[in-house]
Amino acid sequence: MAKLPKALIKKYGISKKAWAVFRGSKKSKSSPKLRARKTKSRGLYMARRKKARSYKKGGSMNKIFTALMGVAGAVVYEVFISPKIPLSRNTKNMLELGIGIALMVMPRVPKVLKATGLALVVINGFEILVPLVSGAKSISTNGGNVTAY
Repeated sequence: MAKLPKALIKKYGISKKAWAVFRGSKKSKSSPKLRARKTKSRGLYMARRKKARSYKKGGSMNKIFTALMGVAGAVVYEVFISPKIPLSRNTKNMLELGIGIALMVMPRVPKVLKATGLALVVINGFEILVPLVSGAKSISTNGGNVTAY
């Protein structure tokens, strides 16, 4: 194994950057096979990068299972935890809506908890919007006059 020169250690320390500079500074003969594996970019030869493989994780059944687990989590929350919160109905629905949104957007959270957050958003959004929509009155116009029924 090659040894880093003291000048590079003094400048970069023992780091990845130092090794990269050390490897880049070496002059070596390249064989025709190595030259074939390189691509030309802006007049310089650069090594080709390997493309990362992307795999599909799960199919439609996995998505359905995750959604059902999220609904089950929301049901458990609504049955066991929600009744213990001593707030009025609308305030509690807004708080639970915020909790659901927070669960949905948190990074590094399991998919089941994200699905539970989505289910909480749907349930509490429904609870907040239904009284607003059902309380709205029908409005019709008769020759410019507005009448409410």
